[in-house]
Amino acid sequence: LKTIAFLDPECEGSGPERRMTQLAIVNVAYDAEGDGVAGVLEEYCMGPGETLYETKARSVLERADFIVAHNAFIADRPLLARHLPGTEKMRWLCSFRGMAWKELLGVQSESLEILMGRAGLRYEQDHHACQDARDLKNLLAVKRMGRTYLGRLLDSTEAKSRHNSDGFPVF
Repeated sequence: LKTIAFLDPECEGSGPERRMTQLAIVNVAYDAEGDGVAGVLEEYCMGPGETLYETKARSVLERADFIVAHNAFIADRPLLARHLPGTEKMRWLCSFRGMAWKELLGVQSESLEILMGRAGLRYEQDHHACQDARDLKNLLAVKRMGRTYLGRLLDSTEAKSRHNSDGFPVF
């Protein structure tokens, strides 16, 4: 089993003024052989107006083999790195850019709300970190054409995972 962390932050502001207002991490057990999410292991949710519990958030992330976020590399990883230095070195996957959603679901937009609807799932809320992380988990757990979306994302990553963050092979 692999531990996958589904992550969603919410923020205010832009550029150097950008600050995190919410953070959700949902760790699940993923069975690679059965290609399925076996269950939720733990959750960390920092809601609006709450203070980041850095030790707890870091602990949850460190137990994960991969962190999956819907806009990982452009928005989420840099934001989290400012609040939890060192997390940028963890193994991140982007469900927004790392999947061929247009081909898989025939959509023009890769927003979480559109993808959920097209996959036959109910999108719960807009821009609430805890629910968005759960929705992302639910979306990627969907099996289509014999494979979960999470399995497809991991497959594409496993082929590249033999390289470090600088792109050099790891033996």
